Amino acid sequence: GASVAAVIGVDQHDTHESTLVVADTGKPGPYVVLTPPDYEGHVWQCGWLGGQLVALVHEGVEAGIAIVDPRSGRTTMVLAPGIGGAITKISMGPAERLGFVGSRPNHPPEAHAVDLKAANDGQAPKPVRPCQARITTMTSSASTAQRVQECRSRTVG
Repeated sequence: GASVAAVIGVDQHDTHESTLVVADTGKPGPYVVLTPPDYEGHVWQCGWLGGQLVALVHEGVEAGIAIVDPRSGRTTMVLAPGIGGAITKISMGPAERLGFVGSRPNHPPEAHAVDLKAANDGQAPKPVRPCQARITTMTSSASTAQRVQECRSRTVG
């Protein structure tokens, strides 16, 4: 059956959305919590990439990206917290590629891409041509749209 995933608040003492859950839409019953009860971070965002979930996680002031198996809950860190800078968004793409927006105190937000096939094979994730188009430097919406399209073609293609 089809599954849905979400980041929700489940603790009555901390109702902020921070727990990754999955539910089978074809069966009645409760959702399955995938975030370990002792996890000292927060799941910020999630999305499907093939049959796996990708999660943007925050641990303290650091952010990282994890792949979560929706059946077993097994988690593999693709980018450990702190490696990709301050990650604020993730976007799943074709061919096991993941895009993310990351910044550092001395560098504005930029789009980056990671090839997840290597991570699925138990290796370190391989960077895919980082996108050099910084949305923050664009002056008009037409040039922004053009640069974003150029970035997508370089990142995904």
